[in-house]
Amino acid sequence: MKLSSGGMPSLAMGRELARMRQGWSEARPSPDRFVGVNGEASDSSAPLGPDSGGGEATVSSTPAAILRRAVLEHLVEYWYSQDETLRLAKQWTRYEKVSSDARAAALEAFDKVEGSFGEQLEAAMAAIDGVKNVTGEQRAYALSAVLRSSRFSPHPDNGYAMAALASVRKRRKDMGLLAAQLLTLVADFELFILRVSTAWLAFDASHLGEKSRTLTFKELESFESIDEIREPILHDFLEDLMRKSASGWFDELSKMFGGAKIQGAKDFATLEVFQRRHVFVHHGGIVSRQYLQALKDFKMTVALGDELSVDLDYVERAAASLASAAHSIAMCALITSSATDSIERRETEREAGELTYILLTLQRDVVVDKFVSAFDLTRVKDTFARELLRVNGWIAKRRLGLLGDVIEEIAEWDTAAADDRFKLAKLILLDQKQMAVDKAVEMIAQGRLTQYAVAMWPLFETISSAVLDEINSEPEDVASSVSASTPRSAIAPSADGTELEEPEDDPGR
Repeated sequence: MKLSSGGMPSLAMGRELARMRQGWSEARPSPDRFVGVNGEASDSSAPLGPDSGGGEATVSSTPAAILRRAVLEHLVEYWYSQDETLRLAKQWTRYEKVSSDARAAALEAFDKVEGSFGEQLEAAMAAIDGVKNVTGEQRAYALSAVLRSSRFSPHPDNGYAMAALASVRKRRKDMGLLAAQLLTLVADFELFILRVSTAWLAFDASHLGEKSRTLTFKELESFESIDEIREPILHDFLEDLMRKSASGWFDELSKMFGGAKIQGAKDFATLEVFQRRHVFVHHGGIVSRQYLQALKDFKMTVALGDELSVDLDYVERAAASLASAAHSIAMCALITSSATDSIERRETEREAGELTYILLTLQRDVVVDKFVSAFDLTRVKDTFARELLRVNGWIAKRRLGLLGDVIEEIAEWDTAAADDRFKLAKLILLDQKQMAVDKAVEMIAQGRLTQYAVAMWPLFETISSAVLDEINSEPEDVASSVSASTPRSAIAPSADGTELEEPEDDPGR
């Protein structure tokens, strides 16, 4: 049986589904965009890439498959949005570091000079200019810090200087860009909740049960179909859902997914993110009674009236908690929707492995570690998907400096009957570098591994340069045997760049 090699959600297709257009019927993924027979169809937006050398991907138009593609697209779009937020947070932190260094240098230089104010100011400016990468804006910030400090005391008779000094010293502290990034993280998560809920109700609205809405006879006459009657009820449900707290969202989604447990839904690290957001929006960062009441089930280290802060470390931890929850929500939806469909269940399991690859490429190692550690791999029936999840989980631990915790498990991992790529993975993870390099070169020459996989899959981070250097030093006839057409997949498919032949005797299938 042949499957599309990628398994990664189609970004082009998903962008269409991801846009929450006005109106329920417009937001519903339409099967009309798929053309084909026997439940299969070609979709030109499939993720083979311009250099893949392959044709069009084959996709299913079953309701569960449409839901899967919609949910995965919303999830990946959410992750990429988070990635941009984190990039801005890191960039701002670097900027703030330079500003802080310039401020400290200015104050120190100002204090050292015992001459006139002009001489003090000149010394401060020279110190600021000595700070690496300082900008004009940061120079002005550092100088204003000198003026705002108690070190600067103009003559009491200089009324203008005294008034200006009083003004800058009383300036209200703003929320700060990092706190604003926290607000963005929460807003993006809310949008993800709305999108997934909308996609799920398009797939299965039975959860609404006895939900009702009163209609006048005139309103009833204006409807042309039963779907038009359903839409206002669905809209009301979604509006009510989004008015709930984060705990309310998780509880409602769990009910939608047949009681599935959402990772992080009851954790302090997840729930506190939303409450800290509320504190900054409504209380200027000061701990409120509402904050303490919402988190009363946890041991608190702050009291009423304390000031909360948001630094880069907190933003990164908040992003990891929300990304893990989003990942879990997506997987709960897909596993529930594919419970009675073995083919769709297999695709869902494959997607789970591919999603960990996407997260690794985004450097979201904590999210991968959380997900794989909490995921019961024994429940994954697809052998390939199970081993891919296992390996990507170990890669995340290696990056986090936790590989020692599982090194015995890796050593005991039985790969005798596994795909050669997993045998290679074991060599790499056990740090048997030369044996791993030799095997990788051999597999590339035989068309069982692509150079793209070596360059892009995080598994190869420790040996990629050595493998590619050796390939490039091979005789021309050997090097040319490696196809340049390589799909962008976690574990690259066959060298023709199209599909991966699955073994018929695989017991996991």
